[in-house]
Amino acid sequence: MATRDKTLKTALIGLRHPHIGSFGMEKPSYIHTLKQLQGVELVAYCEDTDSKRLDLARESDPAAHHYSSVDDLIANEDFDLAFVVLPANEIPVVGIKLAEAGKHFYMEKQFARRAEDLAELA
Repeated sequence: MATRDKTLKTALIGLRHPHIGSFGMEKPSYIHTLKQLQGVELVAYCEDTDSKRLDLARESDPAAHHYSSVDDLIANEDFDLAFVVLPANEIPVVGIKLAEAGKHFYMEKQFARRAEDLAELA
């Protein structure tokens, strides 16, 4: 957990969802919000499907780390909290991987396509 003396290191998994926004600061979005919060540092981006969006993240935030797989992110990055913003059919598998790694995460709705798909994560 974040304390006054500790920065909450966050990772953003998925760059395709509209709530992510753009890398510019022209409208509210997760990227914009995370960059404005005191005590929060956006340390990594992960996008496994759209390499152009990951390239844009590299250009816009070169100080962060950039990953094309969740497995690599989990294995190589020190983060406290992940924002999982993926299509519903991808969220349960990623959530299970994060939970097994002992990571906290926030999931953007919709969490799964069917209740059965979410059962193992829940």
